[in-house]
Amino acid sequence: MNWDEPAFPRMKPNYECRKIFSNEEEAKLCDYLIKCGKLHHGLPPIAARKLAYDLAMANNKSAIYAKYPTLNASRIYNTDETALTTVQGSSKIIAQKGQRQIGQVTSSERGTLVTMCGTINAMGNCISPYLVFPRVHFKDNMI
Repeated sequence: MNWDEPAFPRMKPNYECRKIFSNEEEAKLCDYLIKCGKLHHGLPPIAARKLAYDLAMANNKSAIYAKYPTLNASRIYNTDETALTTVQGSSKIIAQKGQRQIGQVTSSERGTLVTMCGTINAMGNCISPYLVFPRVHFKDNMI
């Protein structure tokens, strides 16, 4: 065992795979921001991000399409999930003060939480919603 080397080598981040600008373009943008700072027109971080975004849009930079050239709108999907319960939620009912039981109020039983997922792609086509049940054994009466 070599005691001069650290046991865990230092990890370096790999920013090359997520780069949008080339090294020259990034250096020009940094020089511009430094020059603005020296002229007492420094930009806040939000404005600098907006400037970089506008520069990328003006030069038609799209990192995702460079990485995946065959990607089109029909292959980009978005999924959203929401929780549904099998018991109806109770609403407020007006009744006489002191009344113990109101017939119209739903009972406070515990229901099953079912997850509903909806999926749509970037073209606007959608997959019919699907339900995810929490139990291992599916029962037909849960639908």
